[in-house]
Amino acid sequence: MFGGQAGGVDSNETWLFEAGRWSLATGAMPSARSGAAMAYDAARDRIVLFGGYQSPPTTPSLISDTWLFDGQTWTRDLGATHPTGKWSQTMAYDPIAGCVVLFGGRLDDETWEWDGSAWTRRSAGGLANSGPGFGLASMTYDPGRGRVVLFLGAPNVALWGWDHVSGKWDDLSPSLEPSPRAYAVVAWNATRRALTLFGGEFFGTAISYLGDTWELGPTGWQTVATEAAPEASGEGILVPDPAGAGAIAFGGLGASTVLSDTWRLRWDGVTEYEACNTGADLDGDGLAGCADPDCWTRCTPMCPPGAVQCDPNAPRCGDGVCDPILETCGLCPEDCGACPARCGDAICEPGESIASCPGDCTL
Repeated sequence: MFGGQAGGVDSNETWLFEAGRWSLATGAMPSARSGAAMAYDAARDRIVLFGGYQSPPTTPSLISDTWLFDGQTWTRDLGATHPTGKWSQTMAYDPIAGCVVLFGGRLDDETWEWDGSAWTRRSAGGLANSGPGFGLASMTYDPGRGRVVLFLGAPNVALWGWDHVSGKWDDLSPSLEPSPRAYAVVAWNATRRALTLFGGEFFGTAISYLGDTWELGPTGWQTVATEAAPEASGEGILVPDPAGAGAIAFGGLGASTVLSDTWRLRWDGVTEYEACNTGADLDGDGLAGCADPDCWTRCTPMCPPGAVQCDPNAPRCGDGVCDPILETCGLCPEDCGACPARCGDAICEPGESIASCPGDCTL
C-alpha cells in the first residue's frame, strides 16, 4: 500500500502486509500523493504505481509518473509515453494479455495498457454512460469471466469487461445489481469463486456511507450476510487474501473519521465452500455438488430453495452443458472444463507454484 491522505496531508509511506501484519518499508519513495492507483504485474513480478494528486500546501497538481516496486525498492520509469496526470483512476492486471490496464480518473474515461516498458492508449473513452462518475469506479480481474472488469456504481450502476483484442469495453451488467454508490471496492475471492464488493458512498441530499457486502455470481449480484463487517465506508482498499482464503480490506472514509483498521473476509462454515465444486459429500447428507440444495447459490443462483417460479430447464452449473452466455471455465469447470493455467489470474492451477507464480500460489 502506498500514499493516501489523512487530515489534508498527503503521504509517501509504503506499507507491506505479510503474514497478517503491516510493516513500514524504508528507502527512497515516490513523492507524496493521494488518489494514485497500483496493480501487481505478474509477468514482470513488479507492483506498478501511476499518477495521483498532490495537495496543498504545495501547488495542487495532477501527477503523471510511473513507479515500479520489486518488494524492496521503488524505481521510477522514465518512458516518454504515458497517460496525462490523473487521480482516482483504477488499474488491474490482465493475465491473458500480459499487461496492466488503467482506466479513467476524475472527469476521464481513457483506457491505457502497460506492457512492462511503455504505456499505450487503447481507448479515448465513449462508454455508454461516460462522465465524471468514472473517477468513482473500481476495477479488478475476474478469473471466472476471463476479463478485467470495471464496476461503476455512480451515477449509474454498471459492469464492464475489457476486451484487449478489440480495445473495447463490453457491457456485462447483470439483471441483479447493488444500489447506486460511489467509491465501492471490488476484489476476486478465490474461496467463493466470485467477485466481492464492499461498501461505498451514496450522494443524496447528504452523503451516506454503506457497509453491505455483495458477491457477483454467474447471473447477478447477491447480498452476503456476514457475522461482522468493517464500518460503513468508501474509498478504502479491497484485495484478494494473499493466502487465497478470502479478501482483505483496509481503511476508507467513514461517517466520522478516516479508518485505519484491517479486516479479513473468510468463509466460516463447518465444511469447505469448495465442496460444491468437487462433488464431495462433506456434510454427510447423501447429496453432493448441484444435487445438494446447500449449493444453490452456486448452481442455481436465480432459483433459491423453495422458489416456485423457477425454470427447471434453465442453464445451471452441473447440468453437463456449458452455456455460452452464463458459464465459463472459471465459473463452472464442471460443465466447461478446466481453464488453462495463467499466472496472475488469482488461481493456483496445476503446474504453478509459489516459485513460478507467487501472485497465484502460496505453497
